[in-house]
Amino acid sequence: MGERPDRLRQLITTARADKRLDWFLDLDGTLVEIALRPEAIVFPRDLCGILRALHRPPLSFVSIVSGRSLPQLQSLFHREAIILAGNHGLEVAGQGISFVHPGAEKASCHLESLADDLRRALAGVPGLILENKQFTLTVHYRLVPVPERGKVARTVEKAAAFHPFLVHRAKESLEIIPRLDWGKGDAVRLILEHTRGPRWEETTVPVCIGDDRTDEDAFGFLRRAGRGVTVRVGPRRADTKAEFRLENPADVREFLRSFVPS
Repeated sequence: MGERPDRLRQLITTARADKRLDWFLDLDGTLVEIALRPEAIVFPRDLCGILRALHRPPLSFVSIVSGRSLPQLQSLFHREAIILAGNHGLEVAGQGISFVHPGAEKASCHLESLADDLRRALAGVPGLILENKQFTLTVHYRLVPVPERGKVARTVEKAAAFHPFLVHRAKESLEIIPRLDWGKGDAVRLILEHTRGPRWEETTVPVCIGDDRTDEDAFGFLRRAGRGVTVRVGPRRADTKAEFRLENPADVREFLRSFVPS
């Protein structure tokens, strides 16, 4: 089940004894397995029930902090009152929060231009999925034949160089994100300050769980703040900022289930 799960559970149980607990969770690759296509995501039957049980304002808040767009998250979690942060934290909604990073709005017109360039350049690549999420763009190549993948990466990086965007390599995909001084860590801070106030460190213990490179920004924020529990999902990596590790989404759900009030 990963590294030190018993110590992790004990740490959170101890922290919860005198402070409130807030959960910051990635979705794909963390709560659920990554699907071949974004729309083919499969929710385990008990997932929403777990999240609903953990989200008990003002005692505890659950936030999904994902690379998916906010409308996608709202569609997936339309029955839940949890907080949703989409596009790697560029947009946040829930519990009285309504936020879109102004730089993301300005970059959206450039993103459509870049998407058009990539559609033309990669039109003949079989299995490629180009997902425009208004403020970020994802190029999914897990269905692309292996010999074609190098061409996809080179084309994306070359095209993005002429626009105000960064390219991050994810799991069989490329994330194209605006060049902004903002990431998942900033979204976590925004949510904590809104729900707990500027002195949130004194009242709550944030628990951040994620599997992606962009989650490292949130791990780093909590490490710098000297408060919180950080958990990476997946194989062991020496360069992670997370203190703990869980093996896969099934282990994450089992771990979360252990904190559901009986």
